[in-house]
Amino acid sequence: MERNQMHRHRQQIANIRKSLFDQGYLDEQFIQLEELQDNSNPNFVEEVVTLFYRDSARFLSNLDQALEKRPLDFSRLDSLMHQFKGSSTSIGAKKVKTECTHFRNYCNTRNAEGCKRTFQNVKKEYTTLRKKLEAYFQMSRQVGPVETACRPRERKIQDIVASFEACKSHPVHATNKKLQPMEILPLFPNLERWNDQFVVATFDGAPTADSESYSKMDKSVRDAHESQAIMKSFVASTSGSANPDKFLAYMVPSVGELVILMIAVIQDVYDENEDISYTWVREYHWDVRGEDADDPTNYLVAFDEPKARYMPLPTKLILRKKRAREGKTRDEVEHFPVPVSVTSYVGSRGMDSNSRHHGGTDIEYGHQKGMQDDDGDMDQFSGAEYDMSD
Repeated sequence: MERNQMHRHRQQIANIRKSLFDQGYLDEQFIQLEELQDNSNPNFVEEVVTLFYRDSARFLSNLDQALEKRPLDFSRLDSLMHQFKGSSTSIGAKKVKTECTHFRNYCNTRNAEGCKRTFQNVKKEYTTLRKKLEAYFQMSRQVGPVETACRPRERKIQDIVASFEACKSHPVHATNKKLQPMEILPLFPNLERWNDQFVVATFDGAPTADSESYSKMDKSVRDAHESQAIMKSFVASTSGSANPDKFLAYMVPSVGELVILMIAVIQDVYDENEDISYTWVREYHWDVRGEDADDPTNYLVAFDEPKARYMPLPTKLILRKKRAREGKTRDEVEHFPVPVSVTSYVGSRGMDSNSRHHGGTDIEYGHQKGMQDDDGDMDQFSGAEYDMSD
């Protein structure tokens, strides 16, 4: 290729790249990928984007199938779109990421039409970006890599080294500079559990405060039980409504369980695989509040001498005590059948015919029309089918 012709081609490639940013198709994440590309790996960016195409085909197909099902499973839709959004963010697909956020907002409000409409926008922006990037990479292969306005890798390395040096300085409180630290621990990301999905749960009141069995306990003892609580999600069909009832069941160790565990620890006979029985305390409806999982502002910090480790905490659950559906009185609420027993365990194991298994928990039901909860009341229910879900 002649020198002048190559120069024209390079200018065209640079203009295409610039237009992708100017028109909002790409963001700074794409520049960060370019900074990782060098002579030893000259096609790094294209290879990453190709992997994005491959994963996207699977995500979009799964979303298409999920949108065809009735009733719509908004939790699954949100989870699938969360994964696709993360994949889009990794290459800097700005417009695609924005439409993914709109879709997840509609999932949170259970807006089926909004989800369907926005999904078409997601596919449109994805298809447009793919065509533009394929043209960009095709031209780039003909003339070699394009000079970008990004910083050299050497400068990037210098900044990283400088950040480590800055960590050695004495910490100063953000609002009260007179405060002095009692102890200073190095802070590291917890890479082993970085992808675990931790959630902040906000209750509308102390979960066991009005429970007949647990409200009589000393507050410290009640707090100890609540610190070992588990929550499980359920879906129950109800009569007179086309929409299933989704809720979280809140369960704490049964009265006496913690005492048994404490004695086992003292006598040095504690077995971490030992079954723990839980009491079903109450049911909650919930709202989900999420932030960008790729740019979180909240973190979970675990203190483990001689260091502290942090993980992203992008999701918040707002929990409200389960109440009557609109148009029904409190007496007309169809209660979910409270289990006879709930057993939490570690590892996999067999179950009898009356047990249903989900994530290390046995939920055992009786066959009578009413069951006792922890207040000693008999809950009446319709006998409608129910199942458990993530």
